[in-house]
Amino acid sequence: MMKLGYLTMAAVLCSTAAVASMTAATSSTAMPTPIVAAPTPIQAVKAGGANLTAVTFGPGKVFATGGGDGVIKLWRSPGNVPTRELRQGAAVTALCFSPDGQWLATAGADGRARLWQVATGRQVRVMNLSTTIATSVSFSPDGTLLATGGGDNTALSGAGNSVKVWDVKSGRLRFTLQGHTNIVTDVAFSPNGATLVSASRDKTVRVWSVVTRREVRTLLGHSDYVNALSVSPDGQTLVSGSSDGSIKLWSLASGEERRTLQGTQGPITALAWDPHGTSLAAGGADGAVRVWRAATGDLLWLSRAHRDGVSDVAFSRDGTVLASAGGHDGTVLLWPGR
Repeated sequence: MMKLGYLTMAAVLCSTAAVASMTAATSSTAMPTPIVAAPTPIQAVKAGGANLTAVTFGPGKVFATGGGDGVIKLWRSPGNVPTRELRQGAAVTALCFSPDGQWLATAGADGRARLWQVATGRQVRVMNLSTTIATSVSFSPDGTLLATGGGDNTALSGAGNSVKVWDVKSGRLRFTLQGHTNIVTDVAFSPNGATLVSASRDKTVRVWSVVTRREVRTLLGHSDYVNALSVSPDGQTLVSGSSDGSIKLWSLASGEERRTLQGTQGPITALAWDPHGTSLAAGGADGAVRVWRAATGDLLWLSRAHRDGVSDVAFSRDGTVLASAGGHDGTVLLWPGR
């Protein structure tokens, strides 16, 4: 998952789907050779202008894209033609479908999250984070809660740089999780809904209990902004990606660092597990899409088919398609997911 769309740096604090510093941090270790050649994309979908920020899948082959122009498009296969266009009036930084596909949550550069009814395209909720920017959105597995991340570029501490949890039905704020000292860049629920995780420009990943509404632990190890995170489908492993060029796998239960993936160059801007938990995809500011075998950490394939940085990556819910969004080429590439 990514979060904080790959927007114009002046417009959104150096972002990404990446609040990523765009200075490439090249690994000093030798680059591993991918196991197989990169597959040929199934299709290239011209989804927007020169600033595509986010992509996410709903049920079936429905997917949504968002851009720096504030336009959200809904697409459906076969054909991958847009079926609906929504406008939120602010640059889109993140997208997420509800588990049942009835709702689409969006985050914006105006510090607000919005809830849309997919069937009608009607905007039904606007949630004001009271921050400079909303960077991320994530539904709980039962679809009753929505977590948002954001921050304030004028303050490096306080309530602005927090995780907020909202009631989807009423749109009311349920509770706020404070502890980060810089902008929250990504949020995600665990598959059982009992845990929330958050990434931040303060170089940390934090684990929170939804039940007690308290921080469980802080994960340290990245040396630069943490831009993206994702929880494995079995709920056992958390993966985080940073502007320091590293991707780290952690035990969600203990916080122990299990592995650092090899083969990256430059800031990591987006991460996604396939729904079976066997593969892990990453997008980078170097324009590459990389896929690893999750169990071993082996780099399966790498492609630099995008013209510039990759702003987001997402698997379809059945795992058969991997989508990557090109931040500056405005194109979504659809890859074989298996």
